[in-house]
Amino acid sequence: MKTFEGGIHPKEYKELTEDLKIEKCPLPDTVYLPLYQNIGAYARPVVKAGDIVEEGDLVAEADGFISAPIHTPVSGKIKKISRYPHIAGINVDTIVIERDKTVKPRTWERKKIKFQDISKDDFIKIIKDKGIVGLGGAGFPTYVKFLTKEGQKIDKVLINACECESYVNCDYRSMLEDTERFIEGMRLIKYAFNIKEVIIGVENNKPEAIKKIEEKLSSVIGIRVEPLKTKYPQGGEKMLVKALIDKEVPRGGLPLNVGVVVVNVNTVVAIANAVFYDKPILEKILTVSGKGINKQKNLCVKLGTPFSEIIDFCGGLNKDAERLVVGGPMMGIALSDYNIPIIKTTTGLLALTKKETGNTKIEPCLRCGDCVTQCPMGLVPCELAKYIEHGRVDLAEKTGMLDCMECGTCVYCCPSNRPIVQLIKVGKLKKRQADIQKKG
Repeated sequence: MKTFEGGIHPKEYKELTEDLKIEKCPLPDTVYLPLYQNIGAYARPVVKAGDIVEEGDLVAEADGFISAPIHTPVSGKIKKISRYPHIAGINVDTIVIERDKTVKPRTWERKKIKFQDISKDDFIKIIKDKGIVGLGGAGFPTYVKFLTKEGQKIDKVLINACECESYVNCDYRSMLEDTERFIEGMRLIKYAFNIKEVIIGVENNKPEAIKKIEEKLSSVIGIRVEPLKTKYPQGGEKMLVKALIDKEVPRGGLPLNVGVVVVNVNTVVAIANAVFYDKPILEKILTVSGKGINKQKNLCVKLGTPFSEIIDFCGGLNKDAERLVVGGPMMGIALSDYNIPIIKTTTGLLALTKKETGNTKIEPCLRCGDCVTQCPMGLVPCELAKYIEHGRVDLAEKTGMLDCMECGTCVYCCPSNRPIVQLIKVGKLKKRQADIQKKG
């Protein structure tokens, strides 16, 4: 079965929520929309305190090439624009909207258009204007992925349906519950760009999704499912490209350099919503799991909903809850404030017990080489961490620091619990700060 070199197979914990249908989380009375919800530049507000907005209205525009607009998920009144805590651990300018409880949620009617009516330029403009970004966690503005330079051509589109992070099932549930729109989105991409083949890469621990999608695709030409070996981080773009078409994305490059574009499952659904229903990203499908929460759920939650309200809807935390993590356990971020809101890239909320988090005591590096053997990028993580720890970011950069995808494989397999990824993140931050100082 196809896969990539390296990687690990952590305990999955998928069984906690994989059979639970997606529920709608109650609408929040107040939503908090951070202007930082994607890779790249922050969005720029186009509203002010006191303005009245309707669900779906633009409230912040893209402020640069790598940026994305934000739309209000509820109708109501702009209370203020102020700095609030963000998932990333910083304070960010945030649009605060008080929901008008007298206004019913909007119904999004399908437009009378066909696949053939949407050109490549139409497609790019729509997904750009509707704020579509990668919903698997990266948040890269999706329209940029489809912009080709002279001489470039998109031969294939790879659909990332691996969802290799433990606990998380939001893509899996969407494939089962929103299959038609998922396929509609893939067909749209294929038509708009005249693409030869769309390949859906699914880990083989999702047999129900594989079976259902293959049945629905029985009469569709040019779109197929490719089961992949269940292994982390199979869902990384470069890993997926290698596994599915046996090509390597060049160092510092993008999948487009080898003629492919990689798109996440829920991003495909969002593309279909944007084109056929004129709907921007207003909510997220996320998994609430871990043995520290009283009721695990898969939820559809409005953007800007505080995590505290999600926790309450799931019956609250139990006495064994040790740590809250946003995202998956490998690449997620520990939640420091329960009132932080969800954003476009939120895929999960995990309430983990001490047994689930395991031993976290940091010991000296044993030079065992496990992190080197398992690194899917072929790096030497222990050396990168050592350089950064001793202030030699320059040496870390020379030995591949910027190629690190921060998947956490090295930390998972380290017997000394070394904070390797955290150190690499610090190194990248110091590199960015140094670059800014040079320009200034």
